[in-house]
Amino acid sequence: MQATMTGSVTVEIKSFDCKNRLLDNDLRKTLKADDFPLMTIQFLELERLPDVDSEVDFLSGKVQIDLAGKQRQFYLRYAFNKTPNGYLLKGSRAFKFADFDLTPPKKVGGLIRVNDDFDVGFTLVLIDTES
Repeated sequence: MQATMTGSVTVEIKSFDCKNRLLDNDLRKTLKADDFPLMTIQFLELERLPDVDSEVDFLSGKVQIDLAGKQRQFYLRYAFNKTPNGYLLKGSRAFKFADFDLTPPKKVGGLIRVNDDFDVGFTLVLIDTES
């Protein structure tokens, strides 16, 4: 039984940090940060409700990512962990620049290239306001 999810997370593209100013600038240009300054991840559904009594539960869900003027839907795998104050939702997924019709940045006439593949990891902290 699928469970509908509501909610979204919005991140400023300018907050992405590659730990290198030149790479940061290239990434922002590639992601069209001047025209589309935000990336939004909208949670659409889960395969089922997580087991909140378990210490850790693994489940899949569908999200919509808005990036560089494109909207794409993906399935993500999550680890749902119970904490003393609520829950953690952790996950990661490999993406391609091509998923959003983008070309990876190049430097020095194409001598230095960034791979089309990149991994995104995330952790959401869900606070139990009932406690």
